Amino acid sequence: MQHSIPVDTSQLRFFTVHVINRSVMRLLIFAHRGEAKAFLGADTYSAEKSAPIADLYRSESNFLLITGEGIEPAMLKTAMTLTYLHSIDSLPNEIINLGICGSIDPRDKELVGKVLEIRTIYANRDKTEFKSFTCHSDSKQDLITTSKRILEAEQTEKLLPIAKLVDREAWGVFYAIQQTFKVQFKCIKMVSDNVHHENEFCQRIKETAEQYSIALYQYFSENFQTSYEETTGLDKDHPLPKELSSFYFTYAQKNLFLSLCEKLNIKPHEVLQHYNLTDVIESKTTPKEKTKVLIQKMQESLSPMLFKLREELSQKSKSFSDDKIHFSFDPNLEKEEVKANLQFKDDAELEHVITKLKSFPLHEFQKVYRGDF
Repeated sequence: MQHSIPVDTSQLRFFTVHVINRSVMRLLIFAHRGEAKAFLGADTYSAEKSAPIADLYRSESNFLLITGEGIEPAMLKTAMTLTYLHSIDSLPNEIINLGICGSIDPRDKELVGKVLEIRTIYANRDKTEFKSFTCHSDSKQDLITTSKRILEAEQTEKLLPIAKLVDREAWGVFYAIQQTFKVQFKCIKMVSDNVHHENEFCQRIKETAEQYSIALYQYFSENFQTSYEETTGLDKDHPLPKELSSFYFTYAQKNLFLSLCEKLNIKPHEVLQHYNLTDVIESKTTPKEKTKVLIQKMQESLSPMLFKLREELSQKSKSFSDDKIHFSFDPNLEKEEVKANLQFKDDAELEHVITKLKSFPLHEFQKVYRGDF
């Protein structure tokens, strides 16, 4: 069934109106927080608290929305977001859906690891729906958004004649756009792996989500933002200063590092002194881990909101934990969930952890995830 999503706009006129520079305003849409991590860290975003949608953020030049996985969540949250932005006279000039996708062609391994713009997007909800959407792009790569995870080879055989790439949300995003305000849109996907190895595929995505996010941010900054050289006169191909010789930077990390230096107004050779990383440099930590720590510190200072969110969740987790039950949260902030690790050896201890679980204030964690703290 294909129907437009009914959205109740009766209350939207009561929201606070924000004055925003519309000249380069974009709405960036991700399914998961992990995919958006580098974007949230490289720019100063704040939660749009007056919006009726969770996980909507804005900076000086972009709005950023996290929809959750699946066609329906993407469709509904995109439609509600556009309705809200229209109500405050901040409808974006362009919408870009970014994230990871999988390749379903076992013969084509060259796509894996690449960031691609998508040409046409189809949907498969038990059957292929040929209500497709063509993006504003010169790309020749097509994509199918599926309602279910692709787990069997038989599933890929039915989809391969249509497209080589699959994801879980793009079609829902663009369906909502076409049913509401028809803003110009693009789709950018990082091909993370081949879904013929689904069990390993899911684990690898979770473990390397930050690197995928960095790669997406690098592509976005190179193609949709003013270049670093234009704004600073510095060359990204120039070697990093000798002070960073004990660090290992991938190409994407190097460019992200220099972009963060620009935004923080710090010269590259002054970074280590600025963040007092002597202990990190002298530790036995690997060069890759040192780079990860450095970039994280820079992202945290640029986007205090994310740092405060993690700190708040960490403090709440510790305050409700004891020697029999330990509460934790997703460090990538991708899933709005709390994990509990239990241990008990008798009925009394079992009763203790049950009581702790029943009294756990889940609503407080949910408020933090949505920026209300």
